[in-house]
Amino acid sequence: MSRAATAAIGRSTRKIERRPNCRVSSPPSTGPGNLRAVVITRSAREPYAHLTTGVAALPGVQHLETAPTIRIVEGPGPLPPASPRDI
Repeated sequence: MSRAATAAIGRSTRKIERRPNCRVSSPPSTGPGNLRAVVITRSAREPYAHLTTGVAALPGVQHLETAPTIRIVEGPGPLPPASPRDI
């Protein structure tokens, strides 16, 4: 979730959507977080680079929050790990 200046929401949304593996997840809204996006990465380092060189560099972005969700897509079987610590 990020906060962008009202005048910059449209421009920021279009620039985020141009980045690989990134989609804006809901239309802009009012409130503390007016811009939400989903980023799919292959490593734990990619989100940091995406946030610091991609989203934070956009004009009008004032604040960033992250909520990482880690999910193993390929693995030995259909059962998820017993606990997040097993990842």
